[in-house]
Amino acid sequence: MKPLYLEMCAFGPFAEKTVIDFADLGEGSLYLITGDTGAGKTTIFDAITFALYGKPSGDNRDDSMLRCKYASADSPTYVEFIFCCKGKEYKVRRNPAYERPAKRGGGVTKEGANAELILPDGMVITKSADVNERIIDIIRLDRQQFSRIAMIAQGDFLKLLLAGTKDRKDIFRNIFKTDNYNTLQDVLRTRELGAYREYKDSVGKMGVLCEQISADSEESAAELEQLLSGETVATDKVVELAESMIERDNEKSKNLAIERKNLTKSITDADVVINHYKENKQRLETMALYEKNLADKEPVLQKLRIEKENALQQRPNIEIMAVELAKLSENLDLYSRYDEMSKVLDEKTERHKNCNDEIKRIDNGLRLIAVQTEENNAIIEGSANVEVNIHKAEQTIEQCKKTEADISALEEKNDHMVKLRNILETLETDYRQAVDIHKDISNDLGDAKRRFFDEQAGFMAQDLTDGEPCPVCGALTHPNPAVVNNNVPDRSDVEKLEAMEKEQLSVCADISAHISAQRAEISALDAVIADMLTDLGISSMDEVEGLKDSNKLNISVYARVLSSLKGQLRDRNSAIEQNKDASERAETIKADKEKYLVEIASLTAEIKSLTERIADLSKSVTYDSMEEAETAFRTKESEKKNLEEYIDKSIADCDEVESEMKEIQTALDVLKQQENTVDEAKYAEALAAKTQWEESLEILTKADKDISARIINNKSLIDRILDVKEVIQHKEKDYIFVSSLSKVANGSVSGKAKIMLETYVQMTYFDRIIDKANYRLLKMTGGQYELKRREGGDKHNIQSGLELDVIDHHSATCRDVKTLSGGESFKASLCLALGLSDEISASSGGIQIDSMFIDEGFGSLDEESVRMAVDVLCSLGDGTKQIGVISHVGQLRERISRQISVTKDRFGASTIRIIS
Repeated sequence: MKPLYLEMCAFGPFAEKTVIDFADLGEGSLYLITGDTGAGKTTIFDAITFALYGKPSGDNRDDSMLRCKYASADSPTYVEFIFCCKGKEYKVRRNPAYERPAKRGGGVTKEGANAELILPDGMVITKSADVNERIIDIIRLDRQQFSRIAMIAQGDFLKLLLAGTKDRKDIFRNIFKTDNYNTLQDVLRTRELGAYREYKDSVGKMGVLCEQISADSEESAAELEQLLSGETVATDKVVELAESMIERDNEKSKNLAIERKNLTKSITDADVVINHYKENKQRLETMALYEKNLADKEPVLQKLRIEKENALQQRPNIEIMAVELAKLSENLDLYSRYDEMSKVLDEKTERHKNCNDEIKRIDNGLRLIAVQTEENNAIIEGSANVEVNIHKAEQTIEQCKKTEADISALEEKNDHMVKLRNILETLETDYRQAVDIHKDISNDLGDAKRRFFDEQAGFMAQDLTDGEPCPVCGALTHPNPAVVNNNVPDRSDVEKLEAMEKEQLSVCADISAHISAQRAEISALDAVIADMLTDLGISSMDEVEGLKDSNKLNISVYARVLSSLKGQLRDRNSAIEQNKDASERAETIKADKEKYLVEIASLTAEIKSLTERIADLSKSVTYDSMEEAETAFRTKESEKKNLEEYIDKSIADCDEVESEMKEIQTALDVLKQQENTVDEAKYAEALAAKTQWEESLEILTKADKDISARIINNKSLIDRILDVKEVIQHKEKDYIFVSSLSKVANGSVSGKAKIMLETYVQMTYFDRIIDKANYRLLKMTGGQYELKRREGGDKHNIQSGLELDVIDHHSATCRDVKTLSGGESFKASLCLALGLSDEISASSGGIQIDSMFIDEGFGSLDEESVRMAVDVLCSLGDGTKQIGVISHVGQLRERISRQISVTKDRFGASTIRIIS
C-alpha cells in the first residue's frame, strides 16, 4: 500500500480543508513530518488509519476526539484518502459521528458515521462494515497488524520488539496463515482428552460390573472382595470365580426342584379332601336357607295377589282422566299466547322509553364535546414552541454530561500520573542504591586484583638470583625484590568479585531501562492531560473542582426545565388527540341519533297493534288467570299418573315374588339330589398337613428363585465383562497413539522443549525476519548489536520458542532484548519492523508494503545513531518505499530534505506545507 493523496477537513486540529499530495514528495522517498508540539503531526497518521479502518492510529484516541474544535459549525468533518496497491488505485472517504447544525428548525443534530470506498472499476461500497472488510482484503492487513508493521504509532514502537511468544504467535498466525497448525493442535488435544475419558470410562465400567457379581457363600464373597481390592481388577480370576459359582448353583437348583415336586403333590392331595368337605358343608347350609325363604314368602305372596286384583279394577278411570286433561290443555294454549303478546308489548314499550332517553343523552354529549374542543384548542395554541425548547434543553444536558465524562477521564489520567511519578521516584532511588553497590564492588575488585598480582610477584621473586636476569624486567641485580604476604585473595576470590560486579552491572542496566520506559510513559501521559485540560477550557487541575460544580448545577437546572417542558408537550399532544377523538365521536353520535328516531316511529306502530290483539284474546279464556289454569291441569295430570303407577306397581310386586319362589324351589330340588355328608376329623387332619407343606414349599421356592437370579446375573456379567475387557484393550491402544501425537504437536513431551507445532513452523518465518532485521541493525549500531531467537524452550512455559535476545558483540554477551536502553530499543524495533515488512512481501502472497510511517522515537538516539538510522531508512527498497517520520530532532531536519511542515496559528488551528 502506497499513499497518493490525503484530504482532511475539520479533522483534529485542521479546521479548514487541508490536502497532502504525496506525489510532491517524490517517488520512493524518505520524508520528515515536523512542526510545533500539538500542531497535528500525529493527526496525519490518524487520518490515514481512520480512512482505512475507521479508527485512529493510537489506542489513546477515540472517535469523539476527531472533530476539530476550531472549525466553523457548518464545516463537515471527513477524511479522503487515495492509495495505490499492486498497481491499482483506490479511493476511500470517511467521516466520524459528530454534531452539526440542523438543516431545518434550528438547533443541532447528530451526523452519523459514514464510509465510502471506490474500487478501480468504479464500483462503490458504502457500509462501514463492508468497507472495513474490503480494505483488509485489499491490503491483507487488519488495523492491529498495520499499526505494528507499517505504521509504528507514538509509544507503540516497542510492542513488536518486546512481545512474548503468545503475542507473536497471534501476529504471525494472521500474517503467515498458520492457523491450520493451531487447529490441528486443538483437534489432537481434544482427541487425546476424549480417548483418555473413553479409556477411563471403560476401566470404571469394568470395576462396576465386577462389583455386581453375586457370591454364593461367605467364602466366595471374601475371595471376590480380595480380587477387587487392588488398583487394577484381575478380570480373568474374577471370571473364573464367577463360573465356578454358577456351576455350584446349577447343582443346588436341580436338588431343590425334586423336593418342590414332592411337596406340591402332597398339597394337591390335601386340597382334594378339604374342597370335598367344604362343598358338602355349603350345600347343607344353602338347603336350610332356601326352605326358610319359602316359608317366609308364602303369606306375603297371598297379600300381593289381593292388591293386584284391586288395582286391575281401577283401569277404566285412567281413560276418563285423559279426556279431562285434553280440555285443560286447550285452555292453557290460549293463556300462553296471551302471556307471550303481553311480554312483547312490555318489551316494545320499554325499548320506546330507552330510545327517547338515548336521544337526550346524545344531545348532552354533543354539547360537552363542543366545550372540551374549545378548551383543548387553547392549550394547543399556548404550547406551539415546546418541542424546539425541549430539543435545546436536551442538547445542553447532553453537552454537560459529556463534560462530566471528560472531567472523570481527566481525573483518572491525573491519578495514574501521580502513581507513575511515585513509581519513577522509587526506581530512581533503587538505581542510585544499585550504582553505589556497584561502585563498592568495583573498588573491592580493583583492590583484590592489585593485591593478587602483587602476591604473584612475590612468588616469582623467591626464585631470583643475583647475576641471573629477571624474567619480567631482565635486570641482573635485584636490590628490592617483592615479598610474599599472608591473607591475600586468591584467583577464586577475584573471580567471585568479577561475577558480582558483572551481575550488579546487569541490575543497574535493568533499572535504567525501566526508568527510561517510565519517563517515556509519563511524558506521553502529560501531553494527553494537557490536551484534555485544553479541551475542557481550563489551564490546570486546580480548576477542575470549580468546573465540576458549575457543570453539575447546569445539569440540575436544565433537568428541571426539561421536565416542565415535557409536561407541556404531553398536555399538548393529549389535547390534539382528544380533539381528534371528539370529532370522530360527534359524527358517530349523530348517526346513532338518526337510528334511534327511525326505531321510535316503528315501535309506536307495533305497540298499537299488540294492544288491540291482546284485548280480543282476553274474551276467549275460562279461568281468571294463567296460574289457575295451570294449577287445574297439573292437579288432574298428577291424579292420572299416581293411579297408573299404583296399578303397575301392584302387578310387578306380585309377579316378582311368584318368580323368586319358583327359582328357590327349583334350586332346592337340585341340591337334595346330591351327596350331603361331612367328615370333620378327616378335614382337620388334611388342613393341618397342608399348612405345614405350604410353609416348606415357600422356603424352597424362595431359595430356588435366589439361586436362579444369581445364575442369570453372573452369566450376564461374565459376557459383559469379557466384552468390556476387549473394549479396554482397544481404548488403551488408541489413547497411547493419540496422546503421543498430541504431546508432540502441543509441545508437552517430557524432557523436551515446550514448543508447539504452530510455533515450530512460525520459528522458520521468525528466523528469516531476524536475518533481514540484523542486516540493518548491524549497520545502524556500528556492528555492536545483533538480534537472535532464543534457542531451546522454557520447560516451565508452554508458550515458548519465539522469545528474542540480543547479542552484544562489544562485550561478547547474549541477553534479553528488554535490557536494551531506550535508543537501542528503538533501533532494534525499527529494524525488526522493517525485517517483518520484507518477509511479508517475500513470503505472503498478496501483501505488498510500499510505505512505512514512524511516529517519534529518534529523540532517544545520539547524533551518530541518528545518522546511521537515516542511512538505513534511505537505502530501503532501492528508493521504491516511502518512509514517513515524525520527529523534532534537528539533525533529521538537516539530513532529510523532503518535509511536511505542520504549524498552528495563535487560535490553535493548524496548516500544512510541503517542502521538497
